[in-house]
Amino acid sequence: MRRTVKVKSRAIYKMGYRAETKAREILKEWGYTVIRSAKSGGPWDLIGYNPSQFILIQVKLCRFGRLPSFDSTKKELAKIQVPANAKKELWVYERYRGFHYFPI
Repeated sequence: MRRTVKVKSRAIYKMGYRAETKAREILKEWGYTVIRSAKSGGPWDLIGYNPSQFILIQVKLCRFGRLPSFDSTKKELAKIQVPANAKKELWVYERYRGFHYFPI
């Protein structure tokens, strides 16, 4: 039983890592320098910055054709105070379709 849970959690971690890597590449293409906060337990998975602004990203996954609203996540992220030149966004990676972007 334990082994099954461990293998499953490792697979979920790998899927999340791949989504974060894709998001990081997109941010780099947009001209941001990107920091990944792996396993930090904090609200932001990626922090991007350029000379004029910061972008704080929470990356989530969903199955193809099942895009949930993530309302509770959006509410929690909205409560976090950030500098005026920072954007907060939720990026949801839907398999086979790519990212959906939600400003917070």
